[in-house]
Amino acid sequence: MKKKVFSLVLCLVMCASVLAGCNLFGTDWEKYYNTVVATINFDYVSGGVTHTESVDITKRELINAYNSYGYNYEQNYGYTVEEAIDMTIDTIVNRKLMAKDVERTAEENGQALFNDAEKTYLWEETYDALLDNLYTYYEDIIGETSVGGEEAEEESTGTIFEEYDKLAVLQTKIDANGNKTYEIRKYNTTSKTSGSSHILSLDSVNYDMEYQDSEGNFVFKDLIYTYFEALTNASSNWRASLNQYLSDVRDNYSYMTFGDDEEVFMFELNRIYDIVKENYLVDKYTELHNNLEKDGSDVSNVRADAMLSYYEGLWMADYEKYVNKASSFQTDILSESTTVNYVNTDENTYFNVGVIKIDLTAELEELEGKLYNEIDEAEYQAQKQQLFENASVEIKDSTNGVATGKTISAKDLLTKIKTTLSGTRSYGNDALVNQQIAYEKADAFVDYLYYYNDDSTYLNTDKMSSFGISGSGEVLYNTTFSSAENDAFDQAIKELYNNGNAQVGDLSSLVYGEDGVYILFYAGKVENALTNVKDAGVNLTDLEIMARTRVNIFNTKTIFDLCYDALYNEALFDTFQEEHIIQLQNELTREGDGITIYPDAYKDLTQS
Repeated sequence: MKKKVFSLVLCLVMCASVLAGCNLFGTDWEKYYNTVVATINFDYVSGGVTHTESVDITKRELINAYNSYGYNYEQNYGYTVEEAIDMTIDTIVNRKLMAKDVERTAEENGQALFNDAEKTYLWEETYDALLDNLYTYYEDIIGETSVGGEEAEEESTGTIFEEYDKLAVLQTKIDANGNKTYEIRKYNTTSKTSGSSHILSLDSVNYDMEYQDSEGNFVFKDLIYTYFEALTNASSNWRASLNQYLSDVRDNYSYMTFGDDEEVFMFELNRIYDIVKENYLVDKYTELHNNLEKDGSDVSNVRADAMLSYYEGLWMADYEKYVNKASSFQTDILSESTTVNYVNTDENTYFNVGVIKIDLTAELEELEGKLYNEIDEAEYQAQKQQLFENASVEIKDSTNGVATGKTISAKDLLTKIKTTLSGTRSYGNDALVNQQIAYEKADAFVDYLYYYNDDSTYLNTDKMSSFGISGSGEVLYNTTFSSAENDAFDQAIKELYNNGNAQVGDLSSLVYGEDGVYILFYAGKVENALTNVKDAGVNLTDLEIMARTRVNIFNTKTIFDLCYDALYNEALFDTFQEEHIIQLQNELTREGDGITIYPDAYKDLTQS
């Protein structure tokens, strides 16, 4: 059990937000928080240079880590509080060992620890984390009336399309006897950790949080402060949010002596940067070792039989859950969160739909408020119809998902989508080719789904929105869009389904729901990718089906990828990682004697 927990927790990101005065343990005493609970004495030779460094882990760091992830040991795995805290300390130590291993490897290879793209990435991650933290305060502020008596508008946040990053591909070969063999190969062993290929620069200097100019100024840290100052100076609500944020930092570190607000801000910035940097180094450690080529090739350690067994397990678990339980299946398939691996075939038919919504909730509620007091029913219906006919959606920026201020009418949007889809191939008689054509049509629709849409429920998820037609011909609504239900929406769903003759890429006309205007894209019938698992199990040839069948038609992730990700990340790396951590202890810390834990320093945390 401990091995499973070990690998799980190392994949979690340590919390980057301020504690905001709600620590689980302890008080605000300086001595208390700065008590050392563990020490790592690094002592190793790299590139002919001896490195010695002593790193203390304080009680505050332990408390933060426990509140961030350590409590999962207790809640989810049955550990006592004392065991959970011990495991949390082990995890903190191991993370620092992994980060140091990446630093040593870069030095031995004569490489900089971070390239320019990675430095940009770390800057952006730190900035985003600070902004996310500030936004939590802003959300508390915006519900209150501002000094001028006007209600603050909610900050716009966006979602961008995240292309699935494949780790492996299935390769088939024909041996000398004419038999087909299968091999799983790593897709790409190059760096994926940075999540960024672009480089930002200012006055011909690349962004780098640790860069200092000739006068010793941290230019790119100061730049973040400048951005926050500009944001908060432009809005009283943002200013109030930042004031509260900095006040909480002062409260949580009340034993420290701070000067002005800029000093507090820079302290918080450095705190978050240290977390972001360590998280990133841990990611690089995983990449450094988990993506190493085996025996000089790119053959994966994940075996084909393990992939088949894993998917069969998922399928059979859902089979037991849903067979002869149509109501349970209906509830889950129409929900926005529950993933389903086995499809229960009964009198109801379910199909996936890509939904674009132009939200008119506020306008329709305002209009309804006028009904009977200001306008009669006839005028209400006329104005309601006019709202629908004049509906437009604000276009989002594809780089950040934030509204651009530009709009397009619902009518023009539908025409634009039809034009785009008309540029894709037409269906023929070959089933496999038709599957690829369906994916091409889905790919052509993706930009509209993400950047011309007021609903983001199903963006960047493995789950698609599903609707159904009951045996008696009634429309079964996806729970997310149940508020749109009316006769017009019912009719649109039925016409889209076309008595089972719909093809992926078919579009509805503009649909006037109860809360907005909709455009519906038929995304395929909900059906089992493999049909004979219960009787015959999953065999090698099924790998080909798994490798070409997408989990969500609007992204390239396949069933094969789903299984590989689970096995590659959670199982096969575990043994190496645990053994390698022991090796690192010996190599980096005086043959393993350089790590000291002080149980008496945190025994109060184990007392209820």
